[in-house]
Amino acid sequence: MGETGNNMELKEKFYLNKIKQDELEMVLLSYFGRGSGPYEGKSLYHKEETDYDFSVTIFYDPKGKIRSIENGSKLSEKDINEIQQRIQDELIDAQDVMVGRDICFVTGSKAEEYFTYKDLFQILPMPSGAPQIENQMWGHHPILLEYKYISSKNAQVNAFRKNKKSRELITLLHLLSQRRFYGPSRFGQFDWVVINNEDIEMTTSEFKQMGYFYGKKFQADNSFSSTKHIRDLEFGKSKSNELTLVEDASKLLDIIFTLDTDDYPKFITSCYWLYTASEVWKTSHSVSYVCLVTSIECLMNDVEKCKCGSALTDKSIEKCDICGEPKYRLGKSFKDFLEKYSNEEYSKLSKEEKSYIYDIRSTMLHGEKVFARDFEPMGFLGYQKSYEDAFHRAISNLVFRALINWLSSKPKSVL
Repeated sequence: MGETGNNMELKEKFYLNKIKQDELEMVLLSYFGRGSGPYEGKSLYHKEETDYDFSVTIFYDPKGKIRSIENGSKLSEKDINEIQQRIQDELIDAQDVMVGRDICFVTGSKAEEYFTYKDLFQILPMPSGAPQIENQMWGHHPILLEYKYISSKNAQVNAFRKNKKSRELITLLHLLSQRRFYGPSRFGQFDWVVINNEDIEMTTSEFKQMGYFYGKKFQADNSFSSTKHIRDLEFGKSKSNELTLVEDASKLLDIIFTLDTDDYPKFITSCYWLYTASEVWKTSHSVSYVCLVTSIECLMNDVEKCKCGSALTDKSIEKCDICGEPKYRLGKSFKDFLEKYSNEEYSKLSKEEKSYIYDIRSTMLHGEKVFARDFEPMGFLGYQKSYEDAFHRAISNLVFRALINWLSSKPKSVL
């Protein structure tokens, strides 16, 4: 069924061909104040709690893209023009470049160095007087991440853009810092904390909000903080637990930010899974391991498929349920990828371990196995637990190296 003139007119009036769909819906929510959905392929934005006629309804196609937009019977042409002007003001005009700032964390020693990448972002120590870990080397030491992003007058859109840029940079820095850079918690967290642990008889607990808070509010502006009198960050392997970035980090960043529209989202997603593998390790070694394997799968774009295009497994005797053709060995593609991009680390594994990498991921996803340390007490004792821990660490290093080498294999365009 074709679109009505009114639907086409609203899509044009709301500049859908110039703006992002999510941001349009944020502006609609801020204008109307109430929204519901998506359900049954549509979302409704309206003013009054029970007045659904003063509204805009968005209809989606099966892939979640906006198919059409309809206005309620009480929405006048004046109201539509006001929405159009708000979209113009908040999503098209005055898209100024601003500097976002987030307090992140590094493991190892206190962060005392800085690194600036062009005019896109920099990391540097926290200002003088900010809380620091005292009398303890290992821990999550605070570090300041500054980055440029396109701002918006709409507070929700502005926060969305800022946080999206921040999350992408955090996953990239986690990789380039050799998995030692972490972002703040995405959600508010509360937990029990120990009070007065110096005297066992007086020790107690309180339920408190978790997180790092610094009393001085960072000023919103369009320039980075001064790095005068701060020493440069070093590259290569850390000599004494201080933060370092991999060799050629700047060149790798040049490649990252010039990846094409197919490779960039795949690489960012791959880095996300690597980051998540580190984040969930304390909770579940098994989930962490699955995340590591998934990180590689994100970049396996040359895997052969059935004639019908459906996903394939590693069992050569299986037939595709859709087309009946023999299924291609996805596990073999996984091994080929590691041989190509992480051969030095991969060659150190035995033949059994090479098969084990992907096989164990499959058994975990199908609920047949978890690492012993996730269930059994005294997780550091026993051959199986020690072996699985060592194997997990080896695969973590292998995946890290594969991502770096995959990235290095890509041509660098001119920024």
